[in-house]
Amino acid sequence: MERSPVLLPATGAGLSIARGRSTSLSVEDAAVVLRQDGREQVLARPGAVTRVAHDAPDRPGLDPDRSSRLLLRSGDRAVAVVHLDHFTAPAVLLSGDRSLQRSVSGADALAAALDLAVEQADRTDREVLGQAGREVQVRGRLRRTGSRWSYAVLLLGAVLTFLTLPLLGEGPVLGVLAAATGLAVTAWPALAWWRRRRRFLELDEEGPDTDEGGPGATLLSPAPPYDDLFPHTRLLVGPRAVVLHHRGRQTRLAGADLGGVDRLVHDGSSATFLDARRRALLAIDPAFWCPDPTRPERLADACRRAGIGVGRDPVVSSGLVAEPTADPGVIDDDPRFLMPPGERGNGTAVLSTLVAFVVALSVVVGLVGVLGTLPPVTGEPLAVVALVGSGLVLVAALVLLSLVLGVRRRTNRWARPVTAPPTPSRRSS
Repeated sequence: MERSPVLLPATGAGLSIARGRSTSLSVEDAAVVLRQDGREQVLARPGAVTRVAHDAPDRPGLDPDRSSRLLLRSGDRAVAVVHLDHFTAPAVLLSGDRSLQRSVSGADALAAALDLAVEQADRTDREVLGQAGREVQVRGRLRRTGSRWSYAVLLLGAVLTFLTLPLLGEGPVLGVLAAATGLAVTAWPALAWWRRRRRFLELDEEGPDTDEGGPGATLLSPAPPYDDLFPHTRLLVGPRAVVLHHRGRQTRLAGADLGGVDRLVHDGSSATFLDARRRALLAIDPAFWCPDPTRPERLADACRRAGIGVGRDPVVSSGLVAEPTADPGVIDDDPRFLMPPGERGNGTAVLSTLVAFVVALSVVVGLVGVLGTLPPVTGEPLAVVALVGSGLVLVAALVLLSLVLGVRRRTNRWARPVTAPPTPSRRSS
């Protein structure tokens, strides 16, 4: 089957997983349609696109500032600027073959559906690219999350909260008001960070959405004993998409219905997904998914249900074997720690430590306020106000601190080394 004019995000991590599963760029009835985050947008009406150009750096790689871009032009105006690296399988991207990238990602099919061919970007194309605004940028991953003001607001909250310590001696009401102000300033970015961080952890644990695989999709979990070691790792094999989810990262390939994955070949020790032209898209370790890797029936059955052929042929190497693998050893280099801050919910160590420090300081201030107003409560209205206010500050700070420490505790589980046992087929006799 020929490649369909549909581009799907090929990789995603952390918060970008949600963006990837909801994003597609396609040509439908000669119109360019972008679906993203539950919205559908027609970027170009039929006949509006007059040129499709590919601007690729001399040295392909993973630098986001030097990514390969596909330009859809209407005269001198950019209709869409597609960050093509986001829509390219890692094995293909790292090969450095830009013509292969255009073919496998679906860019060539997209242009053909518009009755155009992909041209190499010239000087005029690069000028249009330089003038293109954010509204026409098509990305498969989040650029960043959170506000740049988070750090400044947290620092302001730290200063205000710290100043409450001497103010407590100037009067209970003044001290409580200062403490409440510091905590209120701190709470806004802290809660925003907590929501992003919690969503990140949820996406990490959810795995692929079976709906994106299409009817007949199969969701595979690791075979014993790896199901206990990696409880959230999944492989989705569907007619529309094949998705590998492991430790907060996803690799996504177009399925057989879109002219992407056409066949799975295996030789008893390794397996590779190929397209119709026998180009390697993703290599996996069958020992991770099947109790007997020499007879990967679980993988074969899932592929057949998705319209993907299966053959016991010499494996076409892609140069990469995607994680996870069943090789024995200690796995202690968890890639989730290496994600960019935006993909991890902007949860850098500095930010989370600062949040914990400011909120903990608010706890101290609230506790001091409560203890300092207990003796003179009777007969002093201001002391009663201070007592109630200090109690509210203390409770709010404790709740916020529990949220912050809760997500940090869940994240710290990743730091524990995981010992991967040898598979039966690889044990030495």
